[in-house]
Amino acid sequence: MKKSVLIIEDEKHIAEAQSLILSEIYRVHHAPDGAKGVEMANKLKPDVVILDIMLPKMSGYEVCRKIRSNAELKDIKSRYKPKYIIFMDDLFTFDKEWFKEFAPMYAIEIGLPYSCLSHTKFLDNEVCELLKQSGCNLVLLGLQSGSEHIRREVLKRPETNDEYRKATRRLKKLGIKFSLDNILNIPFDTENTIKESLEFYNELRPDIIHSFDLIYFPKTEMINQGIKAGMLEAQAADFINRGLFKGYMNLQFSSLGNFRKYALLFTSLPLFPPSIVKKIINSPKWMNFLERLPMIFVLIAKFIINVRVGTGFIFFTVLRNEWFYL
Repeated sequence: MKKSVLIIEDEKHIAEAQSLILSEIYRVHHAPDGAKGVEMANKLKPDVVILDIMLPKMSGYEVCRKIRSNAELKDIKSRYKPKYIIFMDDLFTFDKEWFKEFAPMYAIEIGLPYSCLSHTKFLDNEVCELLKQSGCNLVLLGLQSGSEHIRREVLKRPETNDEYRKATRRLKKLGIKFSLDNILNIPFDTENTIKESLEFYNELRPDIIHSFDLIYFPKTEMINQGIKAGMLEAQAADFINRGLFKGYMNLQFSSLGNFRKYALLFTSLPLFPPSIVKKIINSPKWMNFLERLPMIFVLIAKFIINVRVGTGFIFFTVLRNEWFYL
């Protein structure tokens, strides 16, 4: 029997696009608002919940709290005997008062290492201390680009590099590992801005860099940016807007452009000392050599890094799930 997914999303076209992608391997259910989402989650007990933040009747944060109760965590621990927990809500540390209650409870009653997603604006000293005390092993940060210009003008992300410097220093000081998401083939990204990203990541020294090819979602501003940059034709944009394009962040063996050129270097950066990375970045010879290597080397680098960080099981789970899309 197929596993089930509950999509809690009030934007109909987004829910339809997500359903289109997931329906081939999951039983998909949809709730149009937060209150209905809580009701359906309690009734259906889906394997996965995809949750929007801005929802009518009840915000995504409230929904998340209601369906992710302490009792449920204890039940999961008792029933499935997990060794590691992954919290996938976008801003796990957003509500500081809630997290101050959650962290000691989790440490005492659950006591398993875990990873979570957060943001530099919600990683002050107190929050980082709570992450450490509660057993957080890895914090995932969605940086997307090390170029402030690309983040601000194209991705519409206002946070500064200094904010990332301060947040990652706090995590490193406490021995908490962190990962960064990086996107390639962003409209208006150039060799100079990509080099800027590489240099910034080499300064921050994350434990993992997840490098992805840009995915265009229907009726988003990014489609207009792609057309302006000459990366999308109008016909392709119409195809995406009508939900006829299946986009997915898969293993991308056939990817071209900047992903093909830089993915291996971004992915493997944490494996090399800063001085070596600096030499590679400034050496056209080494850059050309890395570009010519088969994409299988990206997988090898991901495997080594995940094992080193203590999340090797995630690599095999993702590999198994994504193989379908190759």
